[in-house]
Amino acid sequence: MLSLIFILVLNIRDMNDVSAQLTLSSNETIVTPYRNQNSSDLLNYSIDYPANWTSYIPVDMPGFGTPKVGFKAPAVEERLPAYFEIASQFFVRNGTTLETYVAESIQDLREKIPVLTLLYSDTSSELAGNPAYTLRYAYTDNETGKVRLEMQMGTIIGDIPYHAYYVIYSADLPDYSWYQQLIDQFVLPSFEIHINGTNRLAATENFELPVEQELWLNSGEL
Repeated sequence: MLSLIFILVLNIRDMNDVSAQLTLSSNETIVTPYRNQNSSDLLNYSIDYPANWTSYIPVDMPGFGTPKVGFKAPAVEERLPAYFEIASQFFVRNGTTLETYVAESIQDLREKIPVLTLLYSDTSSELAGNPAYTLRYAYTDNETGKVRLEMQMGTIIGDIPYHAYYVIYSADLPDYSWYQQLIDQFVLPSFEIHINGTNRLAATENFELPVEQELWLNSGEL
């Protein structure tokens, strides 16, 4: 924790670069709507993101769920840009609680990021109007050597099969608190998850449950 505070003090001067990008004036349009309307999905979603951010399709990495869409902030000097991503986990066993899900998520993160500092964890948050968990953690990026802070929020939609949607906000330490304003005020409040009622039967028929060994959360054993 002391190292995080020390790095934060050293990088205070860099915050001016990021704060200059935050336009919170009500006289300007600062968000762009993103609407997913894939009829083959059991659940669709919508969200608003900062107008000067760039949308992209995240890399599909095994064990990280199914990436949906990401939004990347403008680059700041030589640091990695801040980003916000939406992902889904369709293979959640029925009846999974938030407490179980967040415990397994933490274990999964520790396996992928061995040197990870968990800063905060709760199961009393809200995401898209649903009960959700929140995780905040820090780690040092292998490529840049800089401290990265991330917030992960997730919710479980009780359906057959159960679904989990989660979002990840990530930024280098000097940028995190500034962009958090945008995430908290505009991005997260706009996030909605919609049941695909218009083509639900077809969406359900197109869903293929993976084999047992491919499930991320396929049993009660850790």
